[in-house]
Amino acid sequence: QDRNFLSDLSEVQCFTEQLFLNPDLPPRKFGSGIHILFLVHGLDGSFEDMNIFRLNLAFIRHELLVVNIMNVEEKTNLSLETLGRVFASEVTNWLDKRISSCVSKISFLGFSLGGRIIRAGLRFLSKFRRYFCSFLTFGSPHLGMCYNNSVLISLGMRFFINFKKYESIRQLLFKDKDELQKNLLNILSKDQVGNPILNNEVNLLL
Repeated sequence: QDRNFLSDLSEVQCFTEQLFLNPDLPPRKFGSGIHILFLVHGLDGSFEDMNIFRLNLAFIRHELLVVNIMNVEEKTNLSLETLGRVFASEVTNWLDKRISSCVSKISFLGFSLGGRIIRAGLRFLSKFRRYFCSFLTFGSPHLGMCYNNSVLISLGMRFFINFKKYESIRQLLFKDKDELQKNLLNILSKDQVGNPILNNEVNLLL
């Protein structure tokens, strides 16, 4: 698992081919139909930030239907649980109104905070779990952001908490609850029933 930031299309193509073509990933059986990939941007981002992934994937995987999630834009200051619900609601509405009867696979790709938003929202998509295929993230803080060696990042986190009042950043720093066990990230990490990642139901590339 390479943790470097993807800086050009060749690197994006390498990683996306690993996700969708790698024979070493556990096999999953699906019927014929459409494979949909939902993209989620990061902190203070825009759905347009994910166009590099969308355009590249459309080029190398013509059978993919790539969809940018738009409703979390300008909302990344909210709690991860709220963002997860917004994400899940958009996915559900999109599938129900368009092609719920001809979906064969559903995959997710998140950049930065987008990866955590997807993880928070998967438990609200239980009726589509039989279609889940792959989950891919780039630069996502899956373990939170308590520990880092950068003074600049620490100052930035303080700015987002103290001045911009970003609840999502508070949660990533484990500051949303006085007791660690009650922190949202800790709760989500132990949600065996609602977490298809922990239940080994999706191909992972984190």
